[in-house]
Amino acid sequence: MSAPIPSGTADTGSHPAVEVRVDARALRVIGKDEPERDRAEVEKAMLGPEVLDSERHQEIGFKSTGAESAGAGCCAGI
Repeated sequence: MSAPIPSGTADTGSHPAVEVRVDARALRVIGKDEPERDRAEVEKAMLGPEVLDSERHQEIGFKSTGAESAGAGCCAGI
């Protein structure tokens, strides 16, 4: 799955944590081994009213309760 992250923070102080917000309507299914038709069907179901209902619930927020560094450059390309 892929989506732009329009806002987020990373606290590297004494209690490391991260917080991100994603526009649920911008989520896209990615997968090199799956046919485009299958990805499109999964994406439609995922965004629709049976799963995420992204038109009604347009934002997904995540706030960690803690975080650990995986080293410099750990997340390039994500």
